Amino acid sequence: MNLFGKILTILVLIMSIVFMSFTMMTYATHRNWRDAHRKVTTQLNNAQDLMKQKQIEVDRVGALLTAERAARSKALASLEQKSNDLNQLLAAEEAKSQSLQTNARLSEQTAQTAQTEMERLKNEVNALREDLKLAQQATNDKLRLASVLQDKLNQTEGQLKRVTERREVMRTQLSRAKLVLDRNGLDENSPIDNIPPELDGVVTAVRDTNLIEVSLGSDEGIQAGHKLDIYRQDGSYIGRVVVTDTVSDRAVARIVPEYRQGVIRIGDRVATQLL
Repeated sequence: MNLFGKILTILVLIMSIVFMSFTMMTYATHRNWRDAHRKVTTQLNNAQDLMKQKQIEVDRVGALLTAERAARSKALASLEQKSNDLNQLLAAEEAKSQSLQTNARLSEQTAQTAQTEMERLKNEVNALREDLKLAQQATNDKLRLASVLQDKLNQTEGQLKRVTERREVMRTQLSRAKLVLDRNGLDENSPIDNIPPELDGVVTAVRDTNLIEVSLGSDEGIQAGHKLDIYRQDGSYIGRVVVTDTVSDRAVARIVPEYRQGVIRIGDRVATQLL
């Protein structure tokens, strides 16, 4: 085979490949168009179904719109009727207002006349009030003076009563004191340093058979030489002691044997002997 034959063979092979490619492309193209047609048909059917649904929705909305328009027309008619009623009521109220204004003008004139009369009466009342105030002030001054005098009289009577009562008490005390002094052979000039004040205490310690310590000291007026009586809580008499030494809050006393009627214990009561 010469060169020309080889070239023709190659060309035939190339053209065969090209035609085969064209054939495959044509087949593929025909297949894609069929799928696209099916897809478009499906979309068209879906769109038609959707359009039917939308048409149903539009019909329903139209029915609602028609009903709403009818209700609105009815409401507008009702509002117009109410507006007419309100206009009539407003006209009646305006007429009533005109009547009230006329009455108000008449009342204002009457009020002005009454105001003038009231001012006149007010001036008269103020004058009478001033007179009454002066009279009341004079009466209050007299009552205040009478009250002060009555208070002074009551104070004087109270003081006189207290002085009288105090005088009677002092007279009784003086008679009693004179009787006590006479019974004890004393007078107003007798010394009182050896007489202890009337006190009441307790035994705080028993030092030995002859000495005790009591809760009364020099701060209470106890001095050496004062006599103290000892007794129990039940009132039974125990004996007598004589103070030998004192400090501010306690004292030491010696037991007087001839008056001893029992054992002196801590806690026994101690009382000063005045006579």
